[in-house]
Amino acid sequence: MNLQFYAKNVELDANIKKYAKKKFLKALKYCKKLTEVRIEFEVDPHHTRGEATKKVILTAHVPREMIRVEESGSDFKEVIDLLVPKIRKQSKAYKEKQTTILKKNGRAFKFVMRSMAEKIFPWIGEEHRIPANDIVKRKNFSIVKPINEDEAIQEMNRLGHDFYAFIDSKTNKNAILYKRKSGKYGLIYVSDK
Repeated sequence: MNLQFYAKNVELDANIKKYAKKKFLKALKYCKKLTEVRIEFEVDPHHTRGEATKKVILTAHVPREMIRVEESGSDFKEVIDLLVPKIRKQSKAYKEKQTTILKKNGRAFKFVMRSMAEKIFPWIGEEHRIPANDIVKRKNFSIVKPINEDEAIQEMNRLGHDFYAFIDSKTNKNAILYKRKSGKYGLIYVSDK
């Protein structure tokens, strides 16, 4: 991330820079992919009330968006403190927007994958379709020794399952044996790529 300080009509001391950096970066915590943050300090000596007005403008660049806030006051630290809630609000809104986009893209991905699965595996019928959020159990297993197709069929039938995962002793590849609607068997080899 590139952090830049700019000053117009004022000399900035290190304490103000350090204070601004600490406050602003903490307020921008929801923006994980900051590319550039530009902080401008300006003094307007010709303000209508007769006193010099101090102004701070923060511009933060994040992917496909920009966060920009500005505030004026009589003291730079006061102005920085007034900007923090505005920055936090905009950065939180950015994060929520990104989260919403990711959720929408995830739903679209699931829909595409489900429709592709139906085309690739025609035995999947309406009654067999299970929504992703209805998965009630997940199981890990390890395959100890390779077996041939006949042994896999016997083991699948012995267990009473519709499919069986094994290592084929002929090809030494991971394979999935399944029972088709016709009563015959299908075999899927899992590639490493």
